[in-house]
Amino acid sequence: GTVRGAGAGAGSDTAARVRSPAQAGAAAGAGHPPGPAAAPAAPLLWLPPALTDFTGRDAELARYTTLFAESRTGTRPCVVAVSGRPGVGKTALAVQLAHHAEEFSGRVLVSLRDSAGRALTERAALIALLRRLMRPGDGPEELPGEPDELADLLHRTARGRDLLIVLDDVVAEAQVRLLLSAVADACVVLTSRRPLGALEQARHLVLDVLDRPASESLLLATGGPRMAQDPAAVAEIARLCGRLPLALRVAAGALAVRPHWTPADLARRLGDERTRLAALSLGDLDVRGGLLAAYQEVPEAERQAFRTLGLAPLPDFPLWVAESLLDLAPEAAEERLEELVRAQLLEARRPADDAGEVRYGYHPLLRSLALETAAEVDGPAAVAEAVARLGRACLLRARAADARLAPGRDRLASVLVTDLGDLAGHDPAVAAPLRWLQAESAGLLGVLRGLHAGGHWDLVCALASALGGYYEACALWDDWEASHEQALDAARRSGNAVAEAALLRSVGDLSWQRRHTGRAVDCHRHAARLFALAGDGIGAARCLTGEADVLLGQGEPERAGALYRQALARARSAGDARGCADARRGLALLALVEGRPADCLAELDACAAAAAALGDVRWHGYARRTADHVRAQRRTGPAAWSRLEIRPGVWLMNPPAATSGRG
Repeated sequence: GTVRGAGAGAGSDTAARVRSPAQAGAAAGAGHPPGPAAAPAAPLLWLPPALTDFTGRDAELARYTTLFAESRTGTRPCVVAVSGRPGVGKTALAVQLAHHAEEFSGRVLVSLRDSAGRALTERAALIALLRRLMRPGDGPEELPGEPDELADLLHRTARGRDLLIVLDDVVAEAQVRLLLSAVADACVVLTSRRPLGALEQARHLVLDVLDRPASESLLLATGGPRMAQDPAAVAEIARLCGRLPLALRVAAGALAVRPHWTPADLARRLGDERTRLAALSLGDLDVRGGLLAAYQEVPEAERQAFRTLGLAPLPDFPLWVAESLLDLAPEAAEERLEELVRAQLLEARRPADDAGEVRYGYHPLLRSLALETAAEVDGPAAVAEAVARLGRACLLRARAADARLAPGRDRLASVLVTDLGDLAGHDPAVAAPLRWLQAESAGLLGVLRGLHAGGHWDLVCALASALGGYYEACALWDDWEASHEQALDAARRSGNAVAEAALLRSVGDLSWQRRHTGRAVDCHRHAARLFALAGDGIGAARCLTGEADVLLGQGEPERAGALYRQALARARSAGDARGCADARRGLALLALVEGRPADCLAELDACAAAAAALGDVRWHGYARRTADHVRAQRRTGPAAWSRLEIRPGVWLMNPPAATSGRG
């Protein structure tokens, strides 16, 4: 948080001339800190007190303390611009640096905002620093009114003096350019929310949140003895505060003044993202107020983007998510994002391997502010429409990725939400579908939950169905179950029997993977009935293959074989190449279990041909590799066929039985 020093109200620029510092000091009386001695050589110290429990930032303190000491003997004084989001500790670090720099004969801090938080004008900033540096009797009786004349007076006042000046809460480069030129012999620390990149002479330090050990140490140092009694709660409080120093201090203070609370009580109160900011207020320390000030300073277009992007999936999101939420073209959406990054309201994150596109994300407390202000300002209708736009964008890409990985798998791809358009071939969901799904999987599940909460039933069903193949292929059982549980609820709420059938069939596959055989059979049979009632013979036939897989695994090859052959006949009749490939895969496995390798090879060849007709590279490769393995086994002698387990691209000799390998 910003420390407001005396003279912060110097932003009034209505009078043509102002009183001299001597007159101002007499009028202010005891309201100002004691002024320095009149003798020019006397030390000048006008700083807030150093924090006795200042925690972290050891590397920064060491680096810049050394830098300031070295600059006093060099030809070029040091200017350091410290930037970062509200509450990250910019002012605290600057004050700590100034207190460490005891070798300077003059150390002063000037706030460049008035008591109401308004930015000082260039002229008012010059006057505020003059008031710090001029002693009673120095300079003219009345200060000049023009900025250039004030800068000249400031230059004469500062010349030859060994000064370290902290300019706190700078708004923009233009506010301090003239001032910096007037004190060119002084070392200067500037703090600002936005990086002051246009100040060529400045060294830039973008301050981030504390690391985990430092954030927990700060809680222990400021929260009283009870804080140390529950290390797990301390870690959770630090996480919920996003390791933001101001939030950590407020949270610790809230515990210290409430003896009837435990650290676990505090962590529980901070747990709700939508009410967390309300809990982080203590006296005149208000985390929400600081964050809100940064939000209110950007134009309305950026404020609207900040609110809406709070609906984006966690932990971060790519550009296309912003495009859909904001309903903007890529170039316009990217410009909004970059403006929010410059305003410290959003973070730009490059992947750890420095490859791939930049992603964007919120500090946890800023996301809380985004959700809170969206509910207050935009209303439920606007929020619902933005969620639906994001859902459609996610569905478009999930279907494109699924169609590349498993063409023809998704039975809902052609019957739910069909007006989504097409993606360019270079889109990552098309060009690298598996990598895209791996990167976006967690976010897609979060979007699905948001769609369910908003009552977008068709989108929930369609997105879950599009993701089912990826979940199965990567063995993401928990995500598979969570997504389909919500999607089944959505299908039943909307009365969509086809969606319910497709999802039940997928849940049957999941149940079989988890060896819940009774539930697997029930799901496949129920799904087959729903498909038949809806007139979807292809879907019903695929359910037969699913049930056959379970029966084969339970040691009932005759019943399984009958269902595989029935499913194959129906798939061939309907022209369902994927259904044919799936049934052929089952028949090949059946032949292996029964010790008929020649029949197994014939079925695998037919499976490969059906996969090739689909354009399914993965299944085609699986069938060919499996056939090669069978041929190798025939040459060396078949061993324990009944204990053989086949999965896509993998042969396992582990009991007890075979799995489907579908997906």
